[in-house]
Amino acid sequence: YMIISGIANVLLNLLYVGALRMTVSGVAIATVLSNSIALVLILIQLAKNQDYCKIEKQNLRLSKQEFKEMIQLGIPACISGISFYFGEVVVTSAVNSLSADAMTANAIAAQLDRINYTVGSSIATATGIMISQNFGAGNFCRVRRSMGIGTAYCVAVTMGVGLCVIGVSDAIIRLLTDSEAVVQITKERFILLALTNFITCTMEVFSNAVRALKRPRFLLYVGIICGFIIRSGWAWFVWPICRTLPFLFVCFPLSTLIGILIYLPVYLFAIKKEETILSGI
Repeated sequence: YMIISGIANVLLNLLYVGALRMTVSGVAIATVLSNSIALVLILIQLAKNQDYCKIEKQNLRLSKQEFKEMIQLGIPACISGISFYFGEVVVTSAVNSLSADAMTANAIAAQLDRINYTVGSSIATATGIMISQNFGAGNFCRVRRSMGIGTAYCVAVTMGVGLCVIGVSDAIIRLLTDSEAVVQITKERFILLALTNFITCTMEVFSNAVRALKRPRFLLYVGIICGFIIRSGWAWFVWPICRTLPFLFVCFPLSTLIGILIYLPVYLFAIKKEETILSGI
């Protein structure tokens, strides 16, 4: 169904090339329509499914307790994401103050970053799901094992993908720009984050683990401290010492490393406390 959605996205974009000459509104409409098609197809499949997951009309209602838990988990995670977003806005503003070449290079590098980050983030999400399942079952041995394997896998795969993308980055960048200055700036900025993206993805593993262990307020703390304060402070006060694009983006791995250092004791304490509670029962 995701493949069908992707094909629909491409076809609708091609359709709007002729109708709207690929304007921003045309791409937006095509994306919304393709996502709508994906939603309908997924709902149909879930309605027909008889295995592990099934949508039933009579069960489509809110449970007060479940709704409360979703709010308790969702709001801190939402504020955390917004904090990281505002931190990135400050960094982007600093990039825009450099030059048009820096702006272009940053936009191109961001597209390459997504390849690496998406892989690591997906592994982190899967790790969080496994930790949730074992936490619910009270199997803390497997919680630790899932955490260890997930972290190791995330680091190894993210670094491997990062090195592969670095290997072909020159060719990809030259497809998007003819400017040698932009190519050089893009490579400097991208290589820094590609080689340190395993730190960011490791923080994502810890973030999902802390969420799975029902310690959502720490997502809020990390978002505000690491996502906004550290990144904004770096762009406002530290970066002016050396106004280069790579030095500006040092705040990304630095902030996520601090995030790991915050999450690690929270994770260890949560495991110990929950085991104590379970053994007492």
